[in-house]
Amino acid sequence: MNRIMELDGTGNDGGMAFWNSSQVKVQTLRQALNDNGLGGLFPKETRVPWALKETLSQFVSHGKLKLKTYGNPIKFHPLKSDTVQGVEAVKMMRGKTKNAHEFLLSIVHQNGTIKIADYNPLLLPLQPNMITGLEVALGAMFDQHMEVMPTHMVSSCINRILGFLGGVLAKGDGGLWFVPGHAVDQFEKVGTAMMADGGGLRIVTLKFMLKPGESSYKMVLEAIQKEAADTVKEMSDGLAELAGSKLMERGINTRLRTLDELRAKVAMYEQLLGVALSDVHATLKTTEDAVNAHNVMNAMA
Repeated sequence: MNRIMELDGTGNDGGMAFWNSSQVKVQTLRQALNDNGLGGLFPKETRVPWALKETLSQFVSHGKLKLKTYGNPIKFHPLKSDTVQGVEAVKMMRGKTKNAHEFLLSIVHQNGTIKIADYNPLLLPLQPNMITGLEVALGAMFDQHMEVMPTHMVSSCINRILGFLGGVLAKGDGGLWFVPGHAVDQFEKVGTAMMADGGGLRIVTLKFMLKPGESSYKMVLEAIQKEAADTVKEMSDGLAELAGSKLMERGINTRLRTLDELRAKVAMYEQLLGVALSDVHATLKTTEDAVNAHNVMNAMA
C-alpha cells in the first residue's frame, strides 16, 4: 500500500510523492482512475507499437527458434508505413568505421491480428507450413502484452494525476512531485488502487510542513514559479509563431482557460507558502492581454 510518513510537524501542508518504474495491468489502472473520479486521465496513447516490439522481442528470444545471428545483437525498429503498424528485427554487425545491419523478421498488426510480414530465410529458416502456427503464437503474446500498461505510460499517467490534483513538479530529473495537503489523501487512495494487482509499482508519499528557510520550502516555491514561467513561454512562443495568422476561437478559449486555471493554482500556492507572487501574476496578465489582442485581430479580419 501507499506509505505515508510525517517528517515533522503535522504534515498538513502537503507531501513529496515519488515512485519506481513499473508496469500496471490495464484493467487495474482503469478501475483505479474510474473509482476515484479520474477516468478522464486514462492514457489515450495507443499501446500497439510497444506491444508489437515486446512481442517480437519475446519471439526472437525463444530458445526453440534456430536463429543464425552468430552472437550479434538484435535491434527492433518500427516500420515506416502509413497504412499498418509494425516492427522489424535486424541483426546488428559492428564494424571498425560504422555498424551495419541485416534484416531478420517483421510483424504487423492488421485487422486485430498479428501477421508475419516478411522474414530472411538465411537467418530464420522457416517452412511455409509453419507460418500460420507462428502467427497464432505471436497473436497470443501480443494479447498478453496489450493487457499491460507499459512503464513510460504509467509514469505519464501518475504525472497527469498529480498535475490534476494541484501538484507541482519539484524535481524534474528525479520525478519528485509536491502534493498540496488537501489532495494527499486522494492521491494516496488512487495510488493504493493502482498497486492493487500486486505488481512491482511502489508509490511513496512523504508528508511534511512547509517552513520558510528550509530546502523543501524553496523547492516548492521554485516549482510553482517554473510551471508558470514554462506555461507562459510556451503560450507566448505559440502566439509569436502565428504572427498575423488567424487563431481559431477554440484555441483562444483554451489559452484563456489555461491562464485562469494557472492563476488559481498560483493563488493557492501563495496561500500555502505565505508569499505574494506579484511578478508571476503580472506575467500572466501580460500573456492574457496578448491572447485577447489576437482575439481582437481575429474579429477585425
